[in-house]
Amino acid sequence: MLAANDIEKIIVGYPLSDTGELNAMTGVVDRFIEELRDAFPLIPVDTINEHYSSRDAQRILIASGSSRKARQQKGRLDSAAACVLLSDYLETRQ
Repeated sequence: MLAANDIEKIIVGYPLSDTGELNAMTGVVDRFIEELRDAFPLIPVDTINEHYSSRDAQRILIASGSSRKARQQKGRLDSAAACVLLSDYLETRQ
């Protein structure tokens, strides 16, 4: 699936509540992270709080002038939210 020598780290959005507490989805993501670690033992997996990432991505898409129809395309919001998460991750790790 992946050429491990091309990947330095896997970043996973971690679902926390408004107050930073665990929620119903946290366990699902924990299991996913364990599967990633089992599948790619040489690649570190790190997490970042994904709370508000979809909201922030929606605001970015609106500000970019994307039409409502374009913003509602399958995967568009998820892709934008992934960009928000990666940007936040890189900004907080400098």
